Amino acid sequence: DSTLFEFEIRFQPNQRDFPVEVYGDDFSRVVDLSSTYAGAVMVIEGHSDPLGYLKARRDNVGQVALQRQVRAALNLSIERSNSVRDSLIQYAAGEGIDLDPAQFETLGLGFKQPRTGLAADGVTPKAPASQAEWLSNMRVVFRLIAIEAEASQFTLLD
Repeated sequence: DSTLFEFEIRFQPNQRDFPVEVYGDDFSRVVDLSSTYAGAVMVIEGHSDPLGYLKARRDNVGQVALQRQVRAALNLSIERSNSVRDSLIQYAAGEGIDLDPAQFETLGLGFKQPRTGLAADGVTPKAPASQAEWLSNMRVVFRLIAIEAEASQFTLLD
């Protein structure tokens, strides 16, 4: 694993915007890390909570409705990661720092990796057992990844 640093920010249900007034300290931390490790890639992973899906599954709403729930959660997580990236770049510009958008990779993971974990089948998300667990799934994870531009030694490829 080439992860140098990892941290997350959390937010409210269905939140799609990330104002500097609320997340400025987090954005400052990302800007500092991005500047310090300019050759690294900052991955911004958006996550969503599975409770709506699990309720629909419990209520036997049908496969099409479940697929729509999965898609909606995935779309929300993609929107979150892109919105955080855009807010971060805007924050840096306001601070007089020019960040290269190519240094940031956004991913939407839906509820594939909930903070509450997965069931024994390794696929189905576990239901949150408390409001705190429920909110913990609604997050964006920043992961600073070291990328080597070139191989450090020659090896013959077969």
